[in-house]
This record gives sequence, C-alpha cells and structure tokens, in this order.
Amino acid sequence: MRQRLALDELLEQRLKLLLLRRAEARDSLPEGLGEYRHAASHRLAAFDRQREPVAAQIGFDRAIANTLNVADGALGEIRSVHADMGVHFPVDHTSRLYDPALGGGALLDLGVYAVWFAHLVLGVPENVVAWGLRTATGVDAQSVTVMRAGAAQGVVTTTLRSLTPTGASITGSAARIDWDARMPQPGGFTLVDTATREVLRFDDMTGIELQHGMCRQAAWMARNVADGLLQSPRHPLGTSVEVLDIIDSARRQLSDSPVVAD
Repeated sequence: MRQRLALDELLEQRLKLLLLRRAEARDSLPEGLGEYRHAASHRLAAFDRQREPVAAQIGFDRAIANTLNVADGALGEIRSVHADMGVHFPVDHTSRLYDPALGGGALLDLGVYAVWFAHLVLGVPENVVAWGLRTATGVDAQSVTVMRAGAAQGVVTTTLRSLTPTGASITGSAARIDWDARMPQPGGFTLVDTATREVLRFDDMTGIELQHGMCRQAAWMARNVADGLLQSPRHPLGTSVEVLDIIDSARRQLSDSPVVAD
C-alpha cells in the first residue's frame, strides 16, 4: 500500500511539472503560430525526462495492459531492453498493411508497441540504427532496430511475415524481467536475478485477456476526463511524438533496403 501511495504522489508531481512546462512552451510560441501545427506539437510535447520526479525516481511510470509494480532499484542499473512483435499476415498488396500511403508496414502497425516499450525504459535514444527488408510495395516487411541511450541499449524486432514470440525483457545489473508472450496484452512476467533464480512471478488473474486489456486504457481516459486533465499523465502527447520520431528514423533507414520475395 505504501508503494502504491508513493507512486500516486510521484505521478501527481509529474503531472504538475508537465502542465507547467506545457504552459511555458505555449506562452513562448511566436504570435500566429497555431498550437496544433506539427512544429508546435513537438515543442508543446517536449519535456526533460531527467527533471521529472517520476522518471528520476522509479525509471518508468506508465503501464501497458499489465499492472506492474517493481520495487525501485530491483533491476539495478538498466543495461538493455528487448521487445519483439511479429505476426504472420497473408500477402495482400491491396490491403492497408502493404500500402505506403496508408501507413503500411511492420513498424507502424506492430513495431509501435515494441518501440514504445523500449522508449518506456530508455527514454529518447541518442542513436537509432535499423536494418531490414521491404515488400514489393515498398513498406517494411521486417526489421531490427537498435537504440542507444547512455550506457543502455534497446533492440526491437518486428515483422509482417511470421508469428514471433512477441515477448520482452528488461535487463539490469542486478536482475532481469521477462514478459510472457503477447507482450502488449494482459499477462504475466518473471523477475530473475543474475544467477537465473526466480525472485518474483506475477500472473494477471483478472480474467482480462487479449485486446480486452484496452478496457484499462478506457478507464484511465475516463478518469482523466473527469479530473479535467488535458492529457494523460501516464502517456502524455510528448511520449507519442518521441515514439513516432524513433519509428520515422528507422523507416527512413529502411527506405532503400532489399525487397524480399512474397
């Protein structure tokens, strides 16, 4: 209970700081510049993760479908994060998935979950490098994206061509968390130490499964609206912009990748 109260207090501090920074950014915009234009959105969404109480004290503050509470410092110094998303889609060059004009490709459809997870742990990376293959229509078919943030790195794999384990892990100097398959959806995880001994096992016993995990997002949104918030303290606009910036960087690097046969 004490840990839950501490988390709520940190989230409240973060929200206050975020709203203050948003107001400062809006007030500093040149006259006549629309708030919702692309450049303005980047500026309004910008914030320094290192100055945020939550980011500084617990490393990450948002949850995917799983309810996750890990004691501060349990992992030690974060060394790496791995996230994988792959689904076997039938080849159909007329579908949205294969249409560049409609945001097709593995990264925008599936990779966003894995990139978001890496960003959740690492924040904004200093370097992004991507390798992969394209379909005959030009969208990315599969790829590996490597990110570096200080002394930590993230590895994201995604594909439209096969069903992969769809798991994730966060590795630190003292322990590692392994997420079960179908990482973005409700499920369990295991905390193991450096001797591979199981320290903690969490299983989601709510009965909420698969895409139904989005009901939690709907509940959070309803709470935020009721509280009069302009955006979610768990997932502000800045997070979406930063994640899409990483994906755009990877997609640019994949634009001249080899074309794989269907």
